[in-house]
Amino acid sequence: PAVAEREAIASKHEREHADGSVTCVFFPVDKKVPPILVRTTQRDRFLRQRIVVSMDSWPANSPYPL
Repeated sequence: PAVAEREAIASKHEREHADGSVTCVFFPVDKKVPPILVRTTQRDRFLRQRIVVSMDSWPANSPYPL
């Protein structure tokens, strides 16, 4: 997605949780793979990094896998 679209997706889906973790959006290099929602306590560590992500689930009510 374009930068504006990425920002819109991130602002809609990123949130902090009571346990200190954060749901953030991972944008794959491969454009055939949709953005993936990742829940982590290490958000700042992963910013601007290339990481390997594995999809655990894709709920029917979610536009993106988890």
